Amino acid sequence: MRPEIPPNSYHFEVSFTDKRFAKDRGFQSVAGLQAQLVFPNEHSRRPTDHQFGDLTLSRALDTDSKLASWFLEVIHAKKLATVDLSIALLNSEHEAVVRWYICGALPIRWEMDEFDALRSGIAMERFSFRCESISLNPPKKPRPKPTKGLRQKK
Repeated sequence: MRPEIPPNSYHFEVSFTDKRFAKDRGFQSVAGLQAQLVFPNEHSRRPTDHQFGDLTLSRALDTDSKLASWFLEVIHAKKLATVDLSIALLNSEHEAVVRWYICGALPIRWEMDEFDALRSGIAMERFSFRCESISLNPPKKPRPKPTKGLRQKK
């Protein structure tokens, strides 16, 4: 069913499938949610690949963040570790109108906003991920293989 009015971009939630990050919420912004085809040159009409944007999540500094600790551990160890997450736009009843599933999100950058003694503001942190895939539906489970010897009804 199509909503009567378009969803607002300011009412959203980010949630991680990994239980360690269950309390890592309160993101102020999400950027880089995109997918595109890659063409070998500007005149080509056949794509050779696809790619997804680098996803950036921003929020006020959380001094008890498991996500920030894990992020820095992964970066310091220079090891590949990924996490799956979802981003949902919510309606006025806080129900998901649309949900994007991000699989294989690899931490690539953590940063803090500038500290400035002449400006009043909240300390903000940003997490950037390189995404393996983005979908509008939950990741599909593999279908069972058909059993040999069974005939289909005609």
